[in-house]
Amino acid sequence: INAPNPFQIVQSAGTVAFLFEVNNWFHVVPTDGRAMPKDPNPQWFGTSVGRWEGDTLVIDTIGINDKFWLDSKGTPHTEQLHVIERFHMIDGGKQLEVNVHVEDPGAFTTPWNAVQRYRRVEPGIADNNEPFNPLSSSSRAGTMLEVSCAENPNSLFGAQDTLPVPQTTKPDF
Repeated sequence: INAPNPFQIVQSAGTVAFLFEVNNWFHVVPTDGRAMPKDPNPQWFGTSVGRWEGDTLVIDTIGINDKFWLDSKGTPHTEQLHVIERFHMIDGGKQLEVNVHVEDPGAFTTPWNAVQRYRRVEPGIADNNEPFNPLSSSSRAGTMLEVSCAENPNSLFGAQDTLPVPQTTKPDF
């Protein structure tokens, strides 16, 4: 999946894992039928429980701490945040659509909904016909390039020429 930083979804019996290229984040969601805990300890991605409704993965999340960014704008929220996401494929399996329902009585006067669509990039299934895109780190070979090291030759801002890696001849300490 590509948008603008790729991520992968890995499913196994009783679990769905989201692996994010950016910052090496990951989020593991149990889909084994367990109940949502009544009072979870707030954490970065919260506490999630997933279930399948036909071909739609429904993820219910509570217990998200105040460090988590709800969106790229930094929309404020409280630890009362409750998010329900519904993941399903569209466009013949070439896109993933996520319908998001958000409630937070500590931050919003009313619940609200959003839709996010991701382009699938998977060789042989949803081929990427574009050349390498340094902004999204996607290539014809697929997603999830290793971009977390200083030696990474890919520019986050789409520059054609990469800047040299800073180096020193003496330690800073």
